[in-house]
Amino acid sequence: MNIQPVKLVKARKKFSHFLIWSAVSYNLLSGNIIILYVLKLGAGNFLIGLISSFVYIAQVMPLIGRKFVSRTGMVRLMAGSWFVRYMSMVPILFVPLLLRAKAGFLALGLCVFCLLLFHLSRGIGITSYNPIVGSLTTDTDRGAYFSRLALIFQSGTIVVTLAVALLLGEEAPLFIYTLFIGGGILTGIISSLILFRVPEPCDASTFDTKSIGTSFISAFSRQGFKNFMIPHLAAYFVIGMTAPFLIVFMKQVYFQTDRTIVYFLVIGSVGGIVMSLLSGFVMDRLGAKPLYFLYTLIITIMLIIVFIMPEKGALFLFWLYAGVIFFLFRLGESGLNNAGNVYFFSVINEEERLNLGVVYQIAYGLAASAGSVLGGIYLDSIRYISGFSIVSVFRFFFGSLILLSVIILFLVMRMESRGAYSIKDAVSMIFSPRDWKAISLLNRLKSSGSVMQERDMIKSLGEKPSRLSKTELLARLKSPRFSVRAQTLNALSGFPINKEIETALIHEVKYHHFTTAFLAAKIIGKLNIKKGIPVLRNALDSDDFFLCGKAMVALARLHDSASIPVIEQLLLRSENPRIIIHAVLALELFKHMPSIVIIIKKIFILSGENHGNKHSFIRDELLLSIAGIIGMDSFFYHLYQTFRKNKAKGLLHLSISYEKHEKKNSLDKNCNVKFMRLLTGKINRSERQKVLHFLCMETGHFRHAHALAYLSEIFTIKLFNYSDELFFLLTAYMVWYLCYSEQV
Repeated sequence: MNIQPVKLVKARKKFSHFLIWSAVSYNLLSGNIIILYVLKLGAGNFLIGLISSFVYIAQVMPLIGRKFVSRTGMVRLMAGSWFVRYMSMVPILFVPLLLRAKAGFLALGLCVFCLLLFHLSRGIGITSYNPIVGSLTTDTDRGAYFSRLALIFQSGTIVVTLAVALLLGEEAPLFIYTLFIGGGILTGIISSLILFRVPEPCDASTFDTKSIGTSFISAFSRQGFKNFMIPHLAAYFVIGMTAPFLIVFMKQVYFQTDRTIVYFLVIGSVGGIVMSLLSGFVMDRLGAKPLYFLYTLIITIMLIIVFIMPEKGALFLFWLYAGVIFFLFRLGESGLNNAGNVYFFSVINEEERLNLGVVYQIAYGLAASAGSVLGGIYLDSIRYISGFSIVSVFRFFFGSLILLSVIILFLVMRMESRGAYSIKDAVSMIFSPRDWKAISLLNRLKSSGSVMQERDMIKSLGEKPSRLSKTELLARLKSPRFSVRAQTLNALSGFPINKEIETALIHEVKYHHFTTAFLAAKIIGKLNIKKGIPVLRNALDSDDFFLCGKAMVALARLHDSASIPVIEQLLLRSENPRIIIHAVLALELFKHMPSIVIIIKKIFILSGENHGNKHSFIRDELLLSIAGIIGMDSFFYHLYQTFRKNKAKGLLHLSISYEKHEKKNSLDKNCNVKFMRLLTGKINRSERQKVLHFLCMETGHFRHAHALAYLSEIFTIKLFNYSDELFFLLTAYMVWYLCYSEQV
């Protein structure tokens, strides 16, 4: 149903150009400029509320627009309605002539009539808005695109409003307003001509053919749709009661000039730009619901600030007060519109865009127009019935709106998350520098142009893990590039474990042998993923020796003792150095004493005639792992390094360790003499086996030394007479046991 990809970029560009011209026109012809204009013509609160309600009353017109869609198409309906919309404002250009003829009442009536036609025409055209914009976006970039459109609109608003402020002066004459209106008509016609060139999104016949009433009843029966529409309509009711009367409030309570109020409106437009930047940056990451809550909260805070109503006082403080009000109001209002549009698309089906788009426009239009009309009536009622001062009247008015906003906040919390983070989590992320950094990296990752850039972004995401990065990183595991998948796995290793990561890692081990499976196996062990044990056990039979090695170590980290016999057999059978090193590391992690016998046998095998010294570095690993299993690795490692460089020096350091320790007296005099001869090297190689055997096996000093039950395997192999390393290991064990072990 969407526009073809090859045409999508051009369509978006044309729609953006349309929106720029439309923003200029809108800010010259409607909203706050018109309110200032009719105030100058003598309009009261009721008429201000009525005119403001036209914006929202027009939302009923999609009922009529829908009947023309099948004949005109989406784009032609909207563009044609936009053209009629601006032509309907031409008669207002003649209002100054009516004023000269002393027909002020007729001039006001003409303004009201033209503005009504202006907004009704827009209402017919807006029928096509949701289907057109929906066709220009996807689920993954809809929030960013809506924010980009809002940024265009708000930027245009600032430029136009500043120009208006400079031209208005303190009290602008009517002909200045006439120039604004003429300029708005001209730019509006240009915008409609550009819109005619946007390609049709789809054949209107593909949309739901059911009646609007049937579609609405069907949608409203869904809890997600209902829980969204109720607070959304309530929020627009509050906005309708607030927007026009902020200007009235500034004029009647603080007696501000037209130009000053326009400057406040410029500040408000900056709030709209901040919203666009904020939403564009985080909407598609955090989801629409938490941002909808945030913008509702901002509206509530703004109303509380208005409610305070301080004395005018210093000029700077008053401008700060007024600026904050207009900034927050436009930030919250445009934010609600943006987040509401994104959330709306998430609770409807694609074929419902036309019918429910009409319902959406009508519903919030009626709510906001009711707010505008009732706001004027309510404000006048408070004023004439209560007899309050003007300050108290507005304080009572805005205080009522605060109560309504608080209720709306609770209703928003009941909305379905629709894939978004919880409100609490999202708010914490918004105020977290780490998460902002992650969002920035994710946005750059999305537009990365090369494999190197992609890897760099993924690496940075892994260095500062954020919950926001998880989904994007998991998607990168499907990259056609091995280096990207490998970097992604490394990045995921720093993330808190969850079901999605568990499933992805297990899938990698199971199906990606000889590529990234070994990295996933390593991470499963590191993150203690117990569900990965079965697939790791199967990996022990793999021909991928990288995977087999990492699987053994991972199983050890997961304390899968049932795997020990298999790992021991792999150690004995394998001649692959990588398998041997990882197998012995796994056995060391298990701290499984009986495995010492297997390791000693492997040392014997690697020291045979067929191997010589070519595997000396592997034998070192095996010896050090034995020390690790026993628990004396930190004591033995540096001594062994010294011994390998200089055997006499290694023994000397060992004897120093023994002599300086107070536990050395645990041996009787005869044994102590023999032991010192052994340590100082004053005994030849042929005799040291007898001395060691005597000390270890025939004295009672080592009866609690459980490791000797397994180290005694050394005495049963011929290798002992020729292995200085095994001699040093056993001698070092005796020193460690006598001097440092807690068992002595």
